[in-house]
Amino acid sequence: MSLRADVLVVNDHLLDAQATLVAFEQVAPRARVLHLLDGNEALEYLFSTGLFAGRAPILPRLVVLSLEMKAVSGLCVLDLIRAHPQTRDVPVVLVSLEGNPRAYRRHDGFDANAYLTMPCDFHRYCAVIAGCVSRWLPWALRPVGGITGRRAAELKYSLKERTQLASATDDVGFLIEGQTG
Repeated sequence: MSLRADVLVVNDHLLDAQATLVAFEQVAPRARVLHLLDGNEALEYLFSTGLFAGRAPILPRLVVLSLEMKAVSGLCVLDLIRAHPQTRDVPVVLVSLEGNPRAYRRHDGFDANAYLTMPCDFHRYCAVIAGCVSRWLPWALRPVGGITGRRAAELKYSLKERTQLASATDDVGFLIEGQTG
C-alpha cells in the first residue's frame, strides 16, 4: 500500500476537516493531504498498523490534530507521537474550536509545535495555514505568480504577507512554539 501524505489532518468533525482540507488546497496545492477520521486511524497510519499495515513507513511532514475528538483525544495522540522515537520529531499543530489551546501547553518534551484556535473567517484561516506551510512545507506553497485573474487577487500572498499573518498571534489565535521541525 503506497498511501503517502505530506500532511495528516486528523479531525472527526467533518465540516472543520473540510475547511482545513480546502485551506491546504488553496495555499499549498502541491502538498498531499490525507484526512483521517480519528486518533486511532492516525496512530495506525503513523505506525503502519491496522488499516495501514504494510504501508511504507514514510512519515508525514506535518500533522494537524484536533483536540476535540471523541474516540482518542488529540492530546493522547500527541503523547504517543512524542513518546515513540520514530515519530517524535514530526511537527504537530493542535487545533481547537473553542477555548484557548495554549492551556494545553506542556514543558516535558511532549508539547505540540503550534497551537491554533480556528477563526470563523475562512480567509484568516487560510492565512494561518499558510503560516504553518511556510514553516514546515515551504516547497508546497502556491507560487505567487502561478495563477491569474480573480483567484490571484484572493490567493496571492507574498512571503512578507505570510510572515506577517503567521506572526499575528493575537488576531487569529495562532502560536508557533520553540520546537523545531
